[in-house]
Amino acid sequence: MQNEISEQREIGSSNEQSRQKTSRFNIFKRLRGGNKYETLENYSISGVIFGALLMTIGIGLTVLNTKGLSTIIAMMGTFFSFVSSIMLVFTWLLKELFG
Repeated sequence: MQNEISEQREIGSSNEQSRQKTSRFNIFKRLRGGNKYETLENYSISGVIFGALLMTIGIGLTVLNTKGLSTIIAMMGTFFSFVSSIMLVFTWLLKELFG
């Protein structure tokens, strides 16, 4: 009887570990928050980080060539980071007013 219970616990713990391993690489599940405001806040913060990385890559490539694609990548990263920052501020405002 006790062996059966311990086997069921081991099976349950192995199922939890396999779920944790699959969710570790799923970025969209990790960005979900407790409510819609936290989820939007997480997406905004990740947008700021992505925009900053894109801008950094563009500025780094500008060293090689000052015209063309590298400049466009730097400007796109700056714009994306700016829009995500504005969205983050509005998310905080909505969270304070309605949350």
